[in-house]
Amino acid sequence: MNPRRLLALCALGLLLPSCGCAKGGAGASPAPQGGLGQDVGDIAYDLKIVRSAQGAANEVLRASGDCDAVKAALPGAQAALDDALSKVRTGMSRTTLARLKKQISDVAGACP
Repeated sequence: MNPRRLLALCALGLLLPSCGCAKGGAGASPAPQGGLGQDVGDIAYDLKIVRSAQGAANEVLRASGDCDAVKAALPGAQAALDDALSKVRTGMSRTTLARLKKQISDVAGACP
């Protein structure tokens, strides 16, 4: 997903609760659980986790021509991706992390 689009969705999620007809204050009803606001919150939460794991995976991918460097970076990248997979909330993030795992697995498989 385009980072600008994601930021726009996040901004929209922040604005949605204040766009209702009821005036804010002590008598305002709480925001409903789930829905678009929850989805945007989940995406924003996942973004930080995916970026961190992606950074670790990128070390392996950048080193694809140097098997010694791949072998050195691989355990950290695999651990970061596994940890991230256990924390993310959205299917899109799980798919992204699974693809990264496949890519680093392919690079590692090319090294004897």
